[in-house]
Amino acid sequence: MDFIRDLLGSVQNVSQQAIPEPQELMDIALGSTSIDESIQQFTENTDTVQTITDSLKR
Repeated sequence: MDFIRDLLGSVQNVSQQAIPEPQELMDIALGSTSIDESIQQFTENTDTVQTITDSLKR
């Protein structure tokens, strides 16, 4: 049961990190964060969610 609770906590944590903070959105709008960096961060978050989803299917 702890495993499931930890896993769901991880999913929630990743999902919260996937949504940029308002300051991050402002940085992107002002150009201090490049589009490439934003895409890379999104891809990393997506990969993490996929890994967690795959482990839930097992």
